[in-house]
Amino acid sequence: MRVFEQILHYIQSENVLKVALSIIIAALAYLGIKRLFTSYINRYFKGAISDRRIKQRVNTIEKLFFSVVKLLLLLWLIFTLLDIFGLDIKTLVLSAGIAGLALSFGAQSLVKDLIGGFLILIEGQLDLGDFVIIGDSKGIVFNISSRFITLLDASGALIQVPFGSITTIVNFRHRQEEGLNEKEMTLVSKIQKKATKEGILFRYSRIESDQKKELALFFYGTTLRKEFINSVEKTLIDEGFECKTIIQGSSACLLIESKEENQVQSK
Repeated sequence: MRVFEQILHYIQSENVLKVALSIIIAALAYLGIKRLFTSYINRYFKGAISDRRIKQRVNTIEKLFFSVVKLLLLLWLIFTLLDIFGLDIKTLVLSAGIAGLALSFGAQSLVKDLIGGFLILIEGQLDLGDFVIIGDSKGIVFNISSRFITLLDASGALIQVPFGSITTIVNFRHRQEEGLNEKEMTLVSKIQKKATKEGILFRYSRIESDQKKELALFFYGTTLRKEFINSVEKTLIDEGFECKTIIQGSSACLLIESKEENQVQSK
């Protein structure tokens, strides 16, 4: 009973209220910034730009912007919570000695990744949905955070590549939408209409690994909904395709192969 009373007293303390308020402020700030930025981009950029490549670049930079905002708000929340519990951040770092040195090296790596990612995206070396080779990894650019590029390979595996470690990029964007048969082109045309109607970025590419070769359908949009992906999956099934769906945040990719091709291979 005494333990319960202590827990109740702690819950009613001022610190707990401050912690809850800080978390709510951080969450509302992120949602508010995301809503305002998305509205501004849609009104003044996406709606006025007809070039698909420029629209894709805007989508990619938008993704990086949200990642940086999320990181900054998370850091603010951590420092605020430490301050609430009476920890002096400056004294803590200065007195940490070796830990402070390790923190500085970590910050150096973080800054390197942030600057590297910003330059790569501004220069247009890659965009969301591009089929690329980075070092020993190859796949669709599936996601972009403040520090990493996430590639999706033909097996459905997600590969994270830090911006700071990238030395060379081989980009197949100019020919990745080639080599489709008539049935696949009909399918792509139907899905393109769906994506355009919903204001969602749609890219496709034939990707392959040592073991398999797949057609990847990539989608990105801040308004990407599960219902939309379900409708695409239904279209694939109606056209005689099987698919494997990978969803992460505002990105989704469907890896497909024809049932008819599978039947031919099994024979």
